[in-house]
Amino acid sequence: MSWGVDGKICMWDSFSQGQIGAPICVLVSNQDYPIYAVDIFEAGDNADCKKKSSICVGGGNEGGFIGVPASLHNF
Repeated sequence: MSWGVDGKICMWDSFSQGQIGAPICVLVSNQDYPIYAVDIFEAGDNADCKKKSSICVGGGNEGGFIGVPASLHNF
């Protein structure tokens, strides 16, 4: 995965070889929200294959003394 000030969180194929032109998918895309930090959390029961994935994203243009805003995306 990669993220940055372009506001995108992208998933890449780690087994690809040669020149890679595009990610497998874009999980989050918001040009007005630069991303500075990402954390991934998975919870659930492996036996029943009922896992819930969440990505916490820290960034934005509205930070200041109080801190950087965070958002939560569930997948």
